[in-house]
Amino acid sequence: MSAPKWCPSLSLAVDGQDGAYVIEAAPQADGPGRRSVEALAYDRKPVDDDDDEDEGWVWRALAPPPYVREPGYGDDEGGRSGKITCHAAEGARIWVSTAGRGTYSLDTASDAWTKAGDWALPFRGRTVPVPEHASRLWFGVSASNAGKICASNLHAAANEGRAPAVDQVWDGFAVPEGFHDLEPHSYVVHLGDGRLCVAKFFETTRQEADDDWTCRRCCHGYVSECAFAMFTGVEVEPGAGRWHRLIRHRSLRYSLGTDRVPVSVL
Repeated sequence: MSAPKWCPSLSLAVDGQDGAYVIEAAPQADGPGRRSVEALAYDRKPVDDDDDEDEGWVWRALAPPPYVREPGYGDDEGGRSGKITCHAAEGARIWVSTAGRGTYSLDTASDAWTKAGDWALPFRGRTVPVPEHASRLWFGVSASNAGKICASNLHAAANEGRAPAVDQVWDGFAVPEGFHDLEPHSYVVHLGDGRLCVAKFFETTRQEADDDWTCRRCCHGYVSECAFAMFTGVEVEPGAGRWHRLIRHRSLRYSLGTDRVPVSVL
């Protein structure tokens, strides 16, 4: 990368393109040593290029979302209102939704940002469209309840200039009792043919001791003991009208050990 990224950061792949996009979850205006958005792309040399340098992978800095230049941004505890709470990629567009600055899309063909509205998407973490079904619904972890999966028609809302409504909700995706849900680290991954993988991350915690080093502001006096990942396979079946059936398959839990809290899933 041309500049280091603050943790957490988001990584996304775009249909029909090689490489990936990396976006800081709390983007800031570009400055010395600061690039909040970058793209990794393969630089193919023209046939008639006499340059001795070989073709290869290169990082390209892109403009951050426009709201980072709005007056007062960054004054609310480091830009909390602009923190990206939900993200997705569809076609040539990347969508990001914030806690208090609305929802934006990045056209990766022109590198231009567009504001979709002052509303937030009803998801948290990564959400995905399921193009196999005519309803064009998007699926993701519910923003109001991390133990549920919900579906919403983002395109209809964006075309009508309104906040997207939740069309359907499914229970059964809460982390096991006694564990702490790492809410920002929730992902729904599209596997194709109407199949999805729901990835949830959680941990066990304990009350900090006097000799523990922890940030009381963000950790609230608790120390992570062990982190886990839970992957659940689901299948979307079209039903009557716009209603769908979500078939939940088996779940697998993996221990990530201590000090290994993940920040992204590709």
